Amino acid sequence: MNTKPVLSACGTAAGVALAALSPSARAGFTFIQIVEARMETSPWLADRARGLSPEGGVIVGFGSTTFIASTGFRWTRSTPADLGPALFMSGALDASSGGGVVVGFGSGGSARRWTALSGSEPLESLNPLTERPSSARGVSDDGVHIVGQMRNPDSGDTTGFVWESVENGAQVLAPLVGLTQSDAFAVSGDASTIGGTSAGFFPFSFQDIVPFDLFDPGAVCTIWPNDGAFAPEPLLLAPPRVKKSGDALPGRITRLSHDGSVAVGSTFGAPGVVGFIHHRPTSTTLVPAHPHGFGQTDALGVSADGRRVVGVFEGGPAGTGAWLWDARGGSIDLTQFLAARGLPMGFVITEARDISSDGTVIAASGLRDNPSEAEAVLIEIPAPCLGDANGDFVVDFDDITTSLSNWLNAYHPFPGTGPGDADLDGDVDFDDITSELSQWLQDCP
Repeated sequence: MNTKPVLSACGTAAGVALAALSPSARAGFTFIQIVEARMETSPWLADRARGLSPEGGVIVGFGSTTFIASTGFRWTRSTPADLGPALFMSGALDASSGGGVVVGFGSGGSARRWTALSGSEPLESLNPLTERPSSARGVSDDGVHIVGQMRNPDSGDTTGFVWESVENGAQVLAPLVGLTQSDAFAVSGDASTIGGTSAGFFPFSFQDIVPFDLFDPGAVCTIWPNDGAFAPEPLLLAPPRVKKSGDALPGRITRLSHDGSVAVGSTFGAPGVVGFIHHRPTSTTLVPAHPHGFGQTDALGVSADGRRVVGVFEGGPAGTGAWLWDARGGSIDLTQFLAARGLPMGFVITEARDISSDGTVIAASGLRDNPSEAEAVLIEIPAPCLGDANGDFVVDFDDITTSLSNWLNAYHPFPGTGPGDADLDGDVDFDDITSELSQWLQDCP
């Protein structure tokens, strides 16, 4: 299937359909450089993608004209637009369904909410959080529940919060017993669960979320059920543990799946910080491999079913790179993977921040030739398809080999599939060989 360039509101091609070395490698991939789409309507450059609406139609992040000034942006395929400096949002971090609500922070150090009806407003002007500096980091799919952190300007202590409405205002999220500070990074799409961390001291960045920013060995991944009581719960581990800290997973939760059953974030491992994928009902924790074998990683986005995760790894020509983990294919370096599928020459994808609920759209950032030319990008990849046992988006002999090497493996209940599972039923058997033969030499659509 050939992809078509996406058109901006002015009718100029703003997307680059990934040209490939062969027709089979081209199917289903699209690469859109957001900066090119937005320069026609605004002098601001969209250089850092930070969030994505659940369906993948709206990407948000930072734009700038200098290394100092910045403004939040909200970009859609049909109507490129930005949350300019007159709207006082310095950075946009997340978006609700359809991009109807965007959250982030302002230049004055205040959590902000943007809607098409009211524009950008500081949350404290709607119902006071306190006079503390604050940042809104996540929003539920319906745009009602907003989470983030407040910081005491004198002591630097931080407290997570959830904000629901003008009437209800902000609810403080207490840390786990024995710890003194909290931070809320994520809320599930259905608003049932809030995720973040509890810690004894807080060197975390205040506004933006910085990869590998995990220095307190006592920090514990924390869940707050959105039940009115908001009692903190540690993210529990089942053996084998990544690192023992009682029965709790150390680190921070950065994103949650739609129903809150899958959490991703960062914990402690070798050689330092490593990204994790955690299935809460079974306390099962996976640590995806570094795409090149060794180095720090951080998990920053997860699909609704937990089968695809994106993040950033340490290494590569730009110092960091973007990785995609797929339950069947494992970890891949997105720059290397897309280089054979038409990625513009000289472009390096430095980080992947979010992924759509269906796992087919990725919000990322990269560098083009000159390291100062940072750009936000939107990447489309095919959905997992029948017959593709190794997650490389084509059905061939490698898939049969993968099934045979994982013969009779079972992947229930999490992540629900894995290497060799060509028919996506959770185990590897003769049905997978049949699926591969029935889809022989087909591309994932």
